Amino acid sequence: MTSLSATDAQYLRLSGITKHYGGIPVVNDVSFGVTRGEVLTILGPSGCGKTTTLKMIAGFLAPDQGSIAIDDKRVDTLSSHQRGAAMVFQNYALFPHMTVRRNVAFGLRMQKLPAAQIAREVDEMLARVRLDPYAERYPKELSGGQQQRVALARALIIKPKILLLDEPFSSLDAKLRKQLRVEFLEVHRAFGITSIFVTHDLEEAFAISDKVAVMNGGLLEQIGSPVEIFARPRSRFVADFVGHKNLISGDVANGVLTAGALSMKMPAGTANGPTQVTVPVHRVRISRGPVSGDNAYAAAVSSVTFLGPAMQIGLEIAGTAFEVYSPSTAELADLAIGDRVNAAWDAGDVTAIPASGK
Repeated sequence: MTSLSATDAQYLRLSGITKHYGGIPVVNDVSFGVTRGEVLTILGPSGCGKTTTLKMIAGFLAPDQGSIAIDDKRVDTLSSHQRGAAMVFQNYALFPHMTVRRNVAFGLRMQKLPAAQIAREVDEMLARVRLDPYAERYPKELSGGQQQRVALARALIIKPKILLLDEPFSSLDAKLRKQLRVEFLEVHRAFGITSIFVTHDLEEAFAISDKVAVMNGGLLEQIGSPVEIFARPRSRFVADFVGHKNLISGDVANGVLTAGALSMKMPAGTANGPTQVTVPVHRVRISRGPVSGDNAYAAAVSSVTFLGPAMQIGLEIAGTAFEVYSPSTAELADLAIGDRVNAAWDAGDVTAIPASGK
C-alpha cells in the first residue's frame, strides 16, 4: 500500500478503503490523497479495482472498511448527492428525450434555482465548452465528442467539489481522444476543479495527470507524478505496465549487476544482492559506429520495426534480449536482422526495483 503523507494538503483523502464482492477484496486497503485543483488518474488493467474506487468516492458503493473525506469532511457515510461530487460516465448517460440545453440544465433544475439564473448559467456553460450552436439538438444528433462535452458541461454546471470521470473517452477514435484530452484540460484549468480520472490507457493518463495512481489486483502499487511513475517504477508490475521492456534480474556487487554474461554498471548507492532492474527503451543509444556510455556493448539486431519517426529495434547483448526505441535516422534506415551495432546507456538510466516491489 502506498499513501501520501499527512502533511500534504489533501482535499480528497481515502484512508484504508476496502471493498469485497463475495468475500473477495476487489479494493484492498487503498489510501491516497489529492490536492485541491489536481487531476489524479487511477490507472490499471480491467478488473484492478479502479472503477470500484471511483464509485466509492462518488457514493454509489459503500466501502466495507476505511473512510473518505472531502475538504476535511468525512463523506463515506453520506449519500451520493450530499458529497458534492459529480460523475461523467463512460456512456455519458445523457437523457435522450432532452435537448442539449435541458440536459445541461438538469442539475440546476433539481436545485430549484430561479429560471432566469438557470438560463444564464446554461448559456455561459454552453459557450465555455463550445456547444452553444447545438443547444437545441438532441443527443442522437450529436457526435461522440459533442456528447462527451455535454456530459462534462452537465457535471460542471452544478459546481462540484470533485469531478469524477470513468473512462469518458474510451468509445472515441484515437484522434478525437487526443483532441478531447486537450479540451478537458482547458476546462479543468478554467474551473480549477479537483478531478479524478479513471483509465486503462497509459498515454491518456500521462497526458492529463498531475498524479497517477497505479492499481493492480485491488492494491495501490504506486502513486506519483507521471515522470516519477515512468522513470522510477516501484514494482515489476508498474514497470511492465508503463512500458518498460528491459526487465533484468541479477546480482549486484560493488556497483555492478551481473546477469549471466552481462555486466552492467549501476547508479551509485545501489545495494548489493539479488536485484531486478529496468533500462528504459528510449535511453539506449545505438549506432553502427562507436557509442559512449557507462555501459557500452556490441550487439546483434534481432528485430526491426519501422514506426515512422521512431524505430523499435530488438537487440541481443551478452546473451540478454533488449528492446530499443531509436529515432529513424539515415544511419539506421537500412538496419536489418543480423546486423551488428554498438549500444550504450548510462548507469543513471538504470532503475533498481525495490525488493518489496518484486
